[in-house]
Amino acid sequence: MGITNWTSEHHSFGYVVALMLWHSVGLAVGNIVASGLLQQVTPKVALVCALTITGICGVVLSLLQDPGVVLIALLRFVEGCAAAVPLVYLPLWVDEFASSDGYWMSVLQIGVSLGHFFGTLCGASTAQWAATGWRASLLVQTCIITPLIGRVVTSPQVQVDVPTRIQTARMDCLTLQGAESSGLQNLLREMRDMIQGMNRNPLTLSLSSTLCILHAIGALLLLWSAPYLFLSADAPSGLWTQILSALVFSSLPSLGCYVGAICCSRMQGFKAGMHATALRISCAFAVLAAMCGPLNSAAEGFLARFLLLCLWLFCCGCLLPILCALLMTSMPSYLRSFNATSMFLMLHLLSFSVAPLLVTLLMGCFLRPEKALNFGVALAFWATTPAAILLIFTYAREPKSSGPSSLSGVDDLSISDVSYELARRRISTVPL
Repeated sequence: MGITNWTSEHHSFGYVVALMLWHSVGLAVGNIVASGLLQQVTPKVALVCALTITGICGVVLSLLQDPGVVLIALLRFVEGCAAAVPLVYLPLWVDEFASSDGYWMSVLQIGVSLGHFFGTLCGASTAQWAATGWRASLLVQTCIITPLIGRVVTSPQVQVDVPTRIQTARMDCLTLQGAESSGLQNLLREMRDMIQGMNRNPLTLSLSSTLCILHAIGALLLLWSAPYLFLSADAPSGLWTQILSALVFSSLPSLGCYVGAICCSRMQGFKAGMHATALRISCAFAVLAAMCGPLNSAAEGFLARFLLLCLWLFCCGCLLPILCALLMTSMPSYLRSFNATSMFLMLHLLSFSVAPLLVTLLMGCFLRPEKALNFGVALAFWATTPAAILLIFTYAREPKSSGPSSLSGVDDLSISDVSYELARRRISTVPL
C-alpha cells in the first residue's frame, strides 16, 4: 500500500521530465540534421512539414487519456526534432530579410520570452478551467500553430525562402553540417580541428562549463519553482502562482541581459584584451546569485522565496551577455559559429536533459512531494556555488594586463554585436 501511494504521488515527476527532457533531446538531434534537410527541400516545405508534425504531436498528446511515459517521450522527441527546423531557419531568414542593425533579431528573441509567458498563462488558465492538466497546454499550442501553418502556406515562396547560395554559405553558422555533404571521416576531422582551435584559450572550457551549470539550474527552477512557491506559507492560488512565476521567468533574464551588457560595456569589458575586467564583473554577479543557496535555507514564506527566485534570474541574466562576449573574444571569429552550435548541443543534452533527469531521480527518493520539491529547488540554488567558484578561479588565472589578444581574428565588440549573437543563442534556451 505504501508503494502504491508513493507511485501515485510521484509519477507526475516522471511525466514532467518526459515532457521536457525528450523535447530537448529532439531539439539537439534535429539541430544536427536540419541543415541537410533545408538544403534538400525548399525551406517553405520544410517549415510547413515541421509545424504540421508539431501540431499533430500536440493533438495526440492532448487527446490521449493515459498515454504513458514512453509514448509521451516518443512524441515529445519527434516534436522536438520538428521544432528544430524553424529554430534553425528563422535566424537565417531574419538575417536575410531584415535590416542589418540586428534589431529584428532581438525582436525575435523577445518573442520567445513573450511566447513563454503567454503560453504558460493560457495553458495554466485553460488547464484549470478544463481540469485536464498539462494536456490543455498542448492543445492551446496546436490551436496557435494552426493559423501559423496557414500563413506560411499562403505566403509567396520568395518571401519565405532564402536564396540557396546564401543559405549554403550561412547555414553552418546555425547548425552542424550533415555527414552526407563531405563524408563522415572529413566531417570528424574538421570537427576535431575546430574543437582544438576553440580550446587554445583556457577560457573556452571554463566559460562553457559555467553556462551549462547556469542553464541546468534554470531548467530545474523552470520545472519546480511554481509548485515550490505554491507550497510556501501564505502562497496565493495556484493560478496566480503560475502567472507570477511565468512573469519573472519571461522578464527578469531579459532585463538582466540588458543591465549586464550596459555594465560590461561601460567598463570596457567587451574589448578584445579586457577579459579580466569582464571576468571581474561576472564574478560579482555570480557571487550574488550564489547567495541564494544559503538564503533559501532560511526562507519559508512565499515572498522570501519569490524574491530569491527573482534575484537569481536577474543575476544570471546579467551574466549571459558577459559570458557570451568572453566566448566571442576568446577565439578567432571564424570559430564563433561552431562554438554556438556546440553550446546548443551541450545545453540541450546536458543542461536540459541529463541534469533534470538526475535531480528528479533524487527527488523520487522522498516520500512527500513537499520534501522533494524543497530538496530539488535547494539543490538548484546551491549548484550556483560551483559556477561562481569556477568563475573566480578563471579570473584568478587570467592575466590582468590589458594588452591586445594574440588570437588572430579577435576584435572588439559593441553592444549590438553581443546583442545579435545573444539573441540568436537564446531563441531555444528558455528561460535563460
